[in-house]
Amino acid sequence: MTPEQITLFSWAIEQGPAGILAVVCWFLNKERKDLIESISQRNVTIRELSERVNSIFKDQAESAREDVRQQMETLNVLEDGAKAMRESTEATRAIATDIKELRRLMEAHQ
Repeated sequence: MTPEQITLFSWAIEQGPAGILAVVCWFLNKERKDLIESISQRNVTIRELSERVNSIFKDQAESAREDVRQQMETLNVLEDGAKAMRESTEATRAIATDIKELRRLMEAHQ
């Protein structure tokens, strides 16, 4: 016990039952205040943790959206490449057909 507590208990004993009751009420009130403060601090901690978790989820959702956006861009580039290859293949076929036709015409004139 601290010297202040010893002094307080000595005073309470000197006062009799009313003094003891007053000191007990004072301690109970102090404990209640300490408990309320502790709960408030825990609520703040829980609120902070909740905010952190929400922030992490928000960051992960944003990251996932960015990943999807990048994947969509990649798919668009691949689609453009495939389209260009199809067009190139069609152009090559057309050139091959023109060459065959030219060869046929040249053979016909000989």
